[in-house]
Amino acid sequence: MSTAHLLLLLSAAVGAAETEKKIDKAFAPYIEASPLTSSTPGVYVYRRLEGGTVIVVVASATMKTRADRQKAQTTCRALAIKELVAARKGVRVYEEVRLRSEDRALVEDKRSSFKNVQVVLSVTVTRVEGIGKALTPVGSWRNSDTLYMAYGVKLDKDNRPEPARGLVKKEAKQIANEKAVAREALLRLAKDPAVIRDYAPFTSLGRSIIGRSPPRKSLQQRPASWRNLQRSRATKSVERFAQAGAGTLTGFKHNDRPPWAMPRTQAQWRQAEKRLALFLKLAPIWVELGTLDP
Repeated sequence: MSTAHLLLLLSAAVGAAETEKKIDKAFAPYIEASPLTSSTPGVYVYRRLEGGTVIVVVASATMKTRADRQKAQTTCRALAIKELVAARKGVRVYEEVRLRSEDRALVEDKRSSFKNVQVVLSVTVTRVEGIGKALTPVGSWRNSDTLYMAYGVKLDKDNRPEPARGLVKKEAKQIANEKAVAREALLRLAKDPAVIRDYAPFTSLGRSIIGRSPPRKSLQQRPASWRNLQRSRATKSVERFAQAGAGTLTGFKHNDRPPWAMPRTQAQWRQAEKRLALFLKLAPIWVELGTLDP
């Protein structure tokens, strides 16, 4: 076999290996900063120019066939966390610097390299363990039958993990969906005639302006005012709320709307607590719907 043919085969093999290389764009500048990162497992610490730190932990495991990939990935993650905490091989530390051309470069800080993570970051072992839990996969590549996995995390100026961009979007979307579902459930309750009747001392129409003293009357029949209920502190405790609904609280004695009966038993007081909790959720929606006055 000719030398040219050998070189061609070698080039094809390298190209095939490169096609399996996947690196998160946010971490690519750090992982590709040094050839060591691609071939030497260990902990790499990068101090950012704007403040904060990037940590990349590279681990490797044998992967002879694609079927071994999941097992190799599990092994790599365990090794990465163990190496981050123990740092038996030490860490390599890089400083991000600005060049004259306004470009940036990563320069190894050999004075700090080969110390453990606790020393480099000036944090406790417990904090390092917390950082380990925040590690997420940011790269993978193969070299022959060895799988390399890179795990990364960005730390703020207080060495606290910053959420991954994808995670932030996912959590924000999930929170928004949960709020929408909760809002829809409350809206159904707010429109339920039986629920509205349960709060008749406030939702029924009447001329008395409750929650204010001395007694006053409006020209038109209106529901109670949510603002007046808050100003009179009628919703600050279950006792005051029950008294307001029963018409025994100052500012509510002249209420011309249907009153409640005052709770007497422990079971009735527990029910009154639930009634107050639900009212605090429904009141803002009732203002929107016109069931309560602002």
